Amino acid sequence: MFWLAAIDVVVVSFFRNSILMSFKREVDMRLDLYNKGFLKKLPEDICISSSQIKKKECMLYRIKDGKYVYVNIGRIKTQLEKFTWTLILWEMALTMTIVMIVFAVFRRFSMKQKYTEDLLKFILLSVSHKLGNFISAQRVNLEFLDPDEPIVKKMKLAMDEMESDFNFLTETLGNISKNRDKEWVNLKKEVLGVIESLSKKQCDFELNLEDVGVRVDVNDLRIVLGEIFNNAVKYSNCKIKVSLKKKSGGVALAVSNRIADKPSNSGLGISIIEYISKKNNWVFSKKVKDSEFMVFLWIKR
Repeated sequence: MFWLAAIDVVVVSFFRNSILMSFKREVDMRLDLYNKGFLKKLPEDICISSSQIKKKECMLYRIKDGKYVYVNIGRIKTQLEKFTWTLILWEMALTMTIVMIVFAVFRRFSMKQKYTEDLLKFILLSVSHKLGNFISAQRVNLEFLDPDEPIVKKMKLAMDEMESDFNFLTETLGNISKNRDKEWVNLKKEVLGVIESLSKKQCDFELNLEDVGVRVDVNDLRIVLGEIFNNAVKYSNCKIKVSLKKKSGGVALAVSNRIADKPSNSGLGISIIEYISKKNNWVFSKKVKDSEFMVFLWIKR
């Protein structure tokens, strides 16, 4: 509220000058009428003395013809005090009104946002339930087919992959909206943990990892790392290069792989990575060069 206090100083200064000018004109007019005989007696706040006087709130106004003219400035002080207190009270009322309006708007916005979040969660749960039922039904149907048929094997493999993606996506979307405290973690250990969980894919990882720590939301970090390495394994020939180094006041993770001849998905995984990175002020980028897909993630230390 510094700007409001500055305005108050300017307003009070102008009002003070206005009162002084008005008082001066009034004193000059009354003295003139008194000297010309039109006014038999001066008001109590103006007095003429042949010698100097010391009286509270009396101020020497002028000296004329060897006489001292004094004025009482108590009235000016009273007017100035009344104006200042009135101004302060009005500003307090204005400030409280603004605060109440902002609070009401913020509360309404928060309630609307909560309603939207609850609606989205309900839609997500409904869609997840329907999709889960569909996957379960297809698994039951596959049990009635010959498991040795090549087409059945491909269907089961595709169903396993769909179920894995569905479970991971459901868990991810359920955790994204949760707010957690940040904590120090060893990023190298987190990367190795994700790679270890993908060991059944039998991929070849070329690792160049520095032992570095970062202060992050661990849940968000694991979601991002999971999506990065899942995509690298799923859409590559399982030869993946991973680099982790300190860079520009932070930590830089680079993951690259040759693009395999496989159908790509909707890109939802990349969208989740970009959303979480933006939420945490991380820097994420991706590019394709000579059939090689590369992703980069920078996290401030």
